[in-house]
Amino acid sequence: MTVTVNTEALSGTVPAIPSKSYAHRMLICAAFSEKPCRIFCTSGSEDILATIRCLNAMGAAITYKKGVIQVTPVDRTALPSFASMDCGESGSTLRFLLPVACALGIEGEFVMHGRLSQRPLSPLYEELLRHGASPAPQGTQPFTVSGSLTDPHFVIAANVSSQFISGLLFALPLMGGGTIRMTGEIQSGSYLDITVECMRLAGIDVTLHEDTYYVQGTYHMPPESTVQGDWSNAAFWLCAGAIGTRPVTVTGLRLDSAQGDRKILDVLERFGADVRKSGDSVTVSPAKLSGIVLDATDIPDLVPVITAVACRAEGETRIEHAERLRIKESDRIQSVCALLEAFGADYTELPDGMTIRGGTPLHGAVVSSCNDHRIAMTAAVMTLLTDSAVTIEQAESVNKSYPSFYEDYRILGGEEEES
Repeated sequence: MTVTVNTEALSGTVPAIPSKSYAHRMLICAAFSEKPCRIFCTSGSEDILATIRCLNAMGAAITYKKGVIQVTPVDRTALPSFASMDCGESGSTLRFLLPVACALGIEGEFVMHGRLSQRPLSPLYEELLRHGASPAPQGTQPFTVSGSLTDPHFVIAANVSSQFISGLLFALPLMGGGTIRMTGEIQSGSYLDITVECMRLAGIDVTLHEDTYYVQGTYHMPPESTVQGDWSNAAFWLCAGAIGTRPVTVTGLRLDSAQGDRKILDVLERFGADVRKSGDSVTVSPAKLSGIVLDATDIPDLVPVITAVACRAEGETRIEHAERLRIKESDRIQSVCALLEAFGADYTELPDGMTIRGGTPLHGAVVSSCNDHRIAMTAAVMTLLTDSAVTIEQAESVNKSYPSFYEDYRILGGEEEES
């Protein structure tokens, strides 16, 4: 799908969509709980539907209708003889559920799309092998797995992906409890905080002492729970408020959330934007912006839209320690730089990020999303800086995390036309 977007200003108020980080985790906890439950989630996405598909393939009965997810848990006495689990392009789905399948001893296959089969599974892969599972060689499509985990005490490097550790955390209650000792510096630790929060919501005792997680208990999800608002996707509108000519407000955000991407407020304040918080709402208004140096280690998903702010800011912005972006849905460093090139920005690509010299007039262009949702949404927001319309190819990639993105874009005053 190709979409042409154009706007002189975005302004007004939109509600935050539900956090897919929380939704993934709450679904997994619910699928292995003792009793059925309901999860209120006002909108879904392709990634969340992928997790639902895979959990249903494992034996759960999950339906999603009118903002309510009804979960009937897996009967562990009647597991499927073979489970075909379609992950779509969701790295979270694959990395969370691979250890779970191995803990249950489910023989099956993970079907992957896009670049997912190319994204690394090490060191999780080797740890599963050492503990009795028999996964296919990495990169195999579909990716088959058999055998079961026998020892509930894991040691894994924490400096590659927090998703590997989350997957093992989800598996441990299914093994009667155990431990995970982490080595090296933890990447994206806030996502582990979300995992622990959701597991505790489901009655699991999770404690962290020095470098080791201790896990015990069985899943008992509350009868009803609600997915909180998503900071990662709210960031697109908050950045639009910073680079446009009018304020933008996003409601339904928890200022005390464990989501690491709520740091977008700190980043925008460092640039000089006018950020105001009230209850569960955040309003960002335009102000004079100046370039910054940004360590993106803990907020890699924010980098694409932050580059839009950097293009508006006076002076130089350097984004560094974002090398993990090269193994996302696209090589996001390369994809972002392709956007900057197409719009005429003054930038330099770096191995671990980029340098942007703001203030250069930008022009409209035809750009590719590289089938990456965050690239498509960034391109739409950057129309605030261009002198003419922007045409986005593979614009439907937003469905991965934010299917109603273009609808909200129109609510805020943007023009969008599908061709």
